[in-house]
Amino acid sequence: MTIGEQIKNYRKAAKLTQKKLGELSNTSERTIQQYEAGKRQPRIEQLQQIAGTLNIPISSFLNSAPSNEYLETTYLDEKLKQIGCSIGYYEEDAIAWINFPEGTLEVTVKELKELDKSMVSYLQFKLDELKKKHPKDFRPRKR
Repeated sequence: MTIGEQIKNYRKAAKLTQKKLGELSNTSERTIQQYEAGKRQPRIEQLQQIAGTLNIPISSFLNSAPSNEYLETTYLDEKLKQIGCSIGYYEEDAIAWINFPEGTLEVTVKELKELDKSMVSYLQFKLDELKKKHPKDFRPRKR
């Protein structure tokens, strides 16, 4: 289900018209119509306002966004989950974000990939450091 379809479902469940949802979330009725029709995708800030107006957590929208597997940030995603964060991505509008426990940060796909790469590089650095610290305990493989 798209974010637009979700907006529509939550709006109807709240018994609001597109016009009223727009007024309450500081958005034009036309923009709400376009979101619901899938002609436009809301930015994170707008989704936050809509979610607040509908009295639902923003994660209700973000968790259903298409999978971010093709971003190739699997390692980063797993590590972020360990600290209570996650990655979200909406492919149609190329919007990426990091869900923090206290909020959401919109980022570029490039930034996510750089963060993932730097985490892997840091891990390699720390592993090399351990090998140097314990040279007698390191057993090289025979070729």
